[in-house]
Amino acid sequence: MYAQQQVLNYISNEYILAANELKTVTAVNQLKNTIYNKQFGESHPAQVEEINERTAYFKVFYKKNASSDEEGLLKV
Repeated sequence: MYAQQQVLNYISNEYILAANELKTVTAVNQLKNTIYNKQFGESHPAQVEEINERTAYFKVFYKKNASSDEEGLLKV
């Protein structure tokens, strides 16, 4: 349980940054909606109802091609 509360103390990855941790339900749901909307052209993804002490969410980015970055959501 403790590792999830301070996940960056236990893992390292160049894509997982402390600045990109999503600490509120609103932030997680907004990102989920953005990703869903890009994928399906409409809003209405499954919503997160709470963030508990055993879960951490991070916004991650990856290169789709040389000129485009895509957002992703990582749940740990």
